[in-house]
Amino acid sequence: MLTSILKKPTHSIPENTQKQNAEFKKRRVLVTLCFVFIYGSGSLFLLSLIANFSSGYSNNQFSEITKPQQIQVERAARKLFSKGSWHFRESKLMSNVLHIFVEIPSPLDLSVPQQKNYIRQSVCPKLGNQVWKSVNSKQVKLHLITKWIKYKATKQGDIAAFCG
Repeated sequence: MLTSILKKPTHSIPENTQKQNAEFKKRRVLVTLCFVFIYGSGSLFLLSLIANFSSGYSNNQFSEITKPQQIQVERAARKLFSKGSWHFRESKLMSNVLHIFVEIPSPLDLSVPQQKNYIRQSVCPKLGNQVWKSVNSKQVKLHLITKWIKYKATKQGDIAAFCG
């Protein structure tokens, strides 16, 4: 009995079945290669998107802001926000972005996206052409803050937008 189990089968696989098995293996290899290609190219595509996205927001593409340029922008901001109820508070250079902090008496009666558009379209241009000749507007971020003392302590409660 044991010898009959261990013996190789004497019958042969029909030729038609052998062809089907060979085609099935070819299809399986083809499908596997397609998945590998799609997965691999998809991964490469995602990596290229991530690289493009991160490089698009990198501030290294702009020239380094110098101290004289920072002073020039700060002077323009001080001059613009010295009259009326809006007051220039400070400027900080961080990661090649010049942050301008302006205190306003009360929150603007606009949604957040509208406030950001207001900063970009109405406030930033008032800094003057001389500023934008020396510094790229995408390197200046203007912050509008309602309570300066609270902001200094918590670093919350401002609306900010890049000028460019």
